[in-house]
Amino acid sequence: MHYANQNAAQRAIAKGAGRVPSWTCDRNKIEEFVLVIQNLAMRRGVPQLFLSGILIKDEIFTHIVHYAGAMEQQGASFNEQKMAVSDLLVGYWNDGRP
Repeated sequence: MHYANQNAAQRAIAKGAGRVPSWTCDRNKIEEFVLVIQNLAMRRGVPQLFLSGILIKDEIFTHIVHYAGAMEQQGASFNEQKMAVSDLLVGYWNDGRP
């Protein structure tokens, strides 16, 4: 189900249907989100320096938040959203992006 949610979220983002998730009004949730996505990505070999560099870019941060929102719209939990975004970050690293 997680991968189905990811695929649906990717299609929504590609169509420009991104939205912010419900937790973006909660500073503690935002801090948790950023910390966890970085830690999950680093456990899979993504360097902290790379993550710090891309997460400060407004365009990229907006994209990953909208991706989390699209995941939420598919019914994904907060934990599933964090896992999906960390997968996205690992993909950026592996593809030599952004």
